Amino acid sequence: MRIVESLENVIKLIPEIQSILIVDRDGVPVAGAGEEGRNRPQLTAAYATALEQANRLNIGEQESWVFQYEASQLVVLHSSPFAIFIMATPNANTGLLRQLRERLQPLLKECQLTIAEAQGTA
Repeated sequence: MRIVESLENVIKLIPEIQSILIVDRDGVPVAGAGEEGRNRPQLTAAYATALEQANRLNIGEQESWVFQYEASQLVVLHSSPFAIFIMATPNANTGLLRQLRERLQPLLKECQLTIAEAQGTA
């Protein structure tokens, strides 16, 4: 699949990235590459809940969240109707990871088309 191949190329380009996962607004995985996260279901469920709570703040649409941990960092990019989870090493350039939203836009459009075709709405 071209989408997965493109995600793998991004991981090769930025070796600090361990995995990239694209999910829909319900937290359903659409595409991913890199190391399989052992907490993927919990992560996507927590994101859906956190997004719902963040929307109640009425401070605008959420663009990105950054979580720094001892052994890794997680950058979540929101690009409706998708969220992109980027798991990286703790020393990865966070600004560079956040800039991936623009670079991944063509892939997100391709994901939308693929989903629409599968649902028979394209």
